[in-house]
Amino acid sequence: MSANPAGLTDAEVRAYLAQMEQTITMQDQAMTDQVNRRKCPERESTGSNTSEDPQEFVDEVHKILVAMGATDTDKDSRALGEVSITWELFKTSFLEICFPREMREAKVEEYINLRQGSMTVTEYSLKFVKLSRYATSLVSNSRDEMSRFLAGIAKDIEKKSRAAMLHDNMDLSRLMVHVK
Repeated sequence: MSANPAGLTDAEVRAYLAQMEQTITMQDQAMTDQVNRRKCPERESTGSNTSEDPQEFVDEVHKILVAMGATDTDKDSRALGEVSITWELFKTSFLEICFPREMREAKVEEYINLRQGSMTVTEYSLKFVKLSRYATSLVSNSRDEMSRFLAGIAKDIEKKSRAAMLHDNMDLSRLMVHVK
């Protein structure tokens, strides 16, 4: 079989290749434009917008998938065309669209500046845990996490609770119960 079955000249082959390159470039630009126009979808079933807390939405979806038996430890992932879609790929793509870096950084800042103030210990604990998901890089171990928790709590409670951190089996949840 010959390399040029249609009997095209070199100039014609170059012209066809240039046309294909232009077509591919235009398709690539159209796909990029489409991705850039994507907006975070509304969650009409709950009446809330995923932009309120996209991480919470992703966590809810993950819980549903686990309940259905479709966990991220499954060997086979769902395919879209020739692209294999894993949970991590979906989660990363979704959060990039619906939870831009500025929003994530604002949540980290909120975590850093969190103080009990007028909240009850329970309210503070819940908010601390919720915001801690966004700042995992700030606490390298459970002791750091407990220290950060106590740093935001009322000073009189903090002083009474610092010694509790010294117990070997102490973790954040036990410390939260101790503080209450």
